[in-house]
Amino acid sequence: MKNILIIMTMLNFCSNIYGQQTYGIKLNGGISNISITTTNGQNLKQTMYPQPSYNGGIYYSYSVSNKFKLGIELLFNRINGKQYTGIPLTDNNNNPTGLYSSDTIWRHISYLGIPIYLSYNYKRLNLNFGIQTNLRIAGNAREIGSVPSNGDILRWDNKFTNLSEIDKIDFGIRGGVIFDVYKNLGIDGNYYFGLNNNYKGSITSNWKMKNRQFTIGIRYKLLTINRKKKEK
Repeated sequence: MKNILIIMTMLNFCSNIYGQQTYGIKLNGGISNISITTTNGQNLKQTMYPQPSYNGGIYYSYSVSNKFKLGIELLFNRINGKQYTGIPLTDNNNNPTGLYSSDTIWRHISYLGIPIYLSYNYKRLNLNFGIQTNLRIAGNAREIGSVPSNGDILRWDNKFTNLSEIDKIDFGIRGGVIFDVYKNLGIDGNYYFGLNNNYKGSITSNWKMKNRQFTIGIRYKLLTINRKKKEK
């Protein structure tokens, strides 16, 4: 958080030199995917399903020239994912039976998202690219599964609020497009590509978990301040 405050101070200093500051709010909705991969050697059937997702919060930008801006946002960011895993069953001689256990997990993770980006303006279009840090603040999961056993089927339905196996910090790159529709109103689209493995501890030796998110929505300028460049 200390680094964020330093960045905000630098942005404000530069804006006093070059000119325009913009403050606003935004709200986006879309889809997210929590990608789970493994190298444990099992012949698993795995499918990841995109789930509804959203984020919203405040943004601040300043102009470093007529074409370029630097921006930072503070967002409540909800990442959701659905994972299906089928595990092949074997008999007493370790031969495949052709049957699978079935396990489906829904994950819902809430983050405080902090994107920092450089943007390029062309008429009413703005293209931006940068980095994003997500700080986990809450989360929960639900697991539903079944397995054949001696002619019967064993079932389970578990809920989890302790996500201690998931790292508190998620980090990745983010690209976006903004189109000014009318005066202070704009359309905002973003894609986030997580880079780090969100699993932590011993589980990271065989499993990797990464976040993906695509959202589109609106942003509204609350305040624009223009300053003339100081003369030497």
